[in-house]
Amino acid sequence: MKSINNYLTKKLCYTATILLLTLIATTNTYAQVNLPPAERCTSKDLELVEAFLSGSDECVACEEGELLDPQSLNLSIDNKTGSTRTSFAFWGTLEVYNSDGELDESVSLTGCNGPIVADTITTLPFSVIETDEPSDYINNSGQIVIECGQTLKLTGLFLAWTDAADNTNRVCPLNPAKIAPKCGTLPEIEVATGLNAEVDEITQISCEGNDGAIDVSVTGGAPPYTYEWTASNGGVIPTGQADDQDLTGLGPGTYSLLVTDDADCTDTLSVTLEAPDPVATPIITVQAATLCEGPSTPTITVCNPIVDAVYTVVQPDEDTITTAAYVSGALVIGGLVAGKDFEIYATLGECNSEIADCDDIATEEECTAAAAASLQKSSSSSIQSLSPSRTTSSIKSIRDADRNTLTAYPVPFRDRVNVEFKAERSGNYTINLYDSKGKLIKELKAGKSKSGQLQSIEVDGRSLPDGMYFIRVVDNAGSRTVKLLKKE
Repeated sequence: MKSINNYLTKKLCYTATILLLTLIATTNTYAQVNLPPAERCTSKDLELVEAFLSGSDECVACEEGELLDPQSLNLSIDNKTGSTRTSFAFWGTLEVYNSDGELDESVSLTGCNGPIVADTITTLPFSVIETDEPSDYINNSGQIVIECGQTLKLTGLFLAWTDAADNTNRVCPLNPAKIAPKCGTLPEIEVATGLNAEVDEITQISCEGNDGAIDVSVTGGAPPYTYEWTASNGGVIPTGQADDQDLTGLGPGTYSLLVTDDADCTDTLSVTLEAPDPVATPIITVQAATLCEGPSTPTITVCNPIVDAVYTVVQPDEDTITTAAYVSGALVIGGLVAGKDFEIYATLGECNSEIADCDDIATEEECTAAAAASLQKSSSSSIQSLSPSRTTSSIKSIRDADRNTLTAYPVPFRDRVNVEFKAERSGNYTINLYDSKGKLIKELKAGKSKSGQLQSIEVDGRSLPDGMYFIRVVDNAGSRTVKLLKKE
């Protein structure tokens, strides 16, 4: 973000300031500024009680990552004496922290202003100057420039002030070496920044239901904060949580939060939680074993297979049969033992379908109808780049498709194919390549994506034989599959 011109200009300002201060050397040195030892500072007349940034507006609400307008550093100083003090100065380190709490940069700086009115708390803006290397966080006007979500702290502060006399020795800039005992120290003080409420983590509703959660972080503004949650679109705020920072035990719906700080500044956010759609109960037909032509053991055909679902068959005192994740084609499950009951169910993600058993065997006509409906749903979902594993209305599918695209081109391909997708929710994702039988060929890519961020990958298919393949993306929003066709 630095430019050469900005750097040289700030460097010249810095050099001129150091020459202007012309401070003498002592045993306690801060950067290139010589400060007297702390034990010489015995006066308790003035106390730094608050630090905050101010822009053109009284309240500054923002979105994380947004570059804020330059803001002045304001300090509130409590003058406990009956005399107005001409000037007040400080030297210290400005620590800039990113939204994840990681220290991004430490800037050595100083500032001076006045007067400090007697028997009251005086708040003044300070035009700050770096006392070490120039920083992009300080502009040429001595204002602070940060991104929304970053937090500030002043540490290792040395404070100095004058008496009530009004002459050239009492006006800014001050020479701290000549000011003792009218000085003090302060280990650290938080600098209030723009109020920012952000969602830290969303726990989507599981198959069990009513177990969603929303975790929120709030930075900046003037603590303490108050919280006011409201719900719509079927959501219900659990008892006793309407004024909590976070919510737990949530069902489907939209949850909105109003955050208010101690200065009556506000920020808002909204989160929509959705329950997983029920997994369709398997519609099945059974073919018995035969002595001549046909299967040697009984088989079950699933008429309405769901893409990405795993099917489990259980028989008393027999090994459980579990299929691979379904991709395409007929789903026929063999290896059963004749003369024993069975139960079959589908698993999609963490959700199970209801069980089908010997009492639920469909007729050929019912199976054909179920297969046709499943195929139609699969084709519709493929066009919209959605997994056909959910029972959704067409309107909802279209809306989801707008938010959650998965595309591949060119199709068919010969050597290489490009895959792109946008994540609906922030979090981890994986992109896998499967053959036409659902066998994993390789993991193509894995990582972390922000909501709405486009991810792309080029797949080298030169070593693949001609045929049908599938790309499947799994992330916090679920899984999606797109078909590929390699053809020389």
